[in-house]
Amino acid sequence: MIIIIVAYDLNRLIGADNTLIWHIPDDLKRFKELTMGNICVMGRNTWESIPEKFRPLAGRKNIVVTSNANYEVPEGVVLAKSWEDAKALAHDDVLMGEFAGKNIYVCGGATLYESALADADQLQVTEIAKNFSVEGLSNPRYFPELPLDLVPIPLGTNYKTDDGLYYDYIQYDKLID
Repeated sequence: MIIIIVAYDLNRLIGADNTLIWHIPDDLKRFKELTMGNICVMGRNTWESIPEKFRPLAGRKNIVVTSNANYEVPEGVVLAKSWEDAKALAHDDVLMGEFAGKNIYVCGGATLYESALADADQLQVTEIAKNFSVEGLSNPRYFPELPLDLVPIPLGTNYKTDDGLYYDYIQYDKLID
């Protein structure tokens, strides 16, 4: 199954300046729980936004999408040149080893989300109940508009961070023809 995992605000803002604008520890914990033991596909900027001490994401097969064929990643991390390439690599049982047949989580960023959205069977969304200002930020990035063939299933609502930020967990499942 191909699953997009994302956190965004009410305008579908996912970040700016190659980083998240918010810090929600419980959401980071949920990300780890959901993706553990699976395949994580991410763009180069998302890869680089992860603190070096946490790269590669432990307990997961990491695939980094970049147009730079000479980009260097640690041993065991797979490079892909596009979403289509990453998808093919993720379905290569020999290359994936112990992760063969596991879920493929698309972890960002915006360009990869846009490329993978049509292939997604499910979305795991953390929707933050706020419109963040992008004033003073460079390169704000947004999640694409949701297609009409996705059905929302609220998993938990009205969670609140220590600093008063409200958020919901919503799963979107693709309608089956």
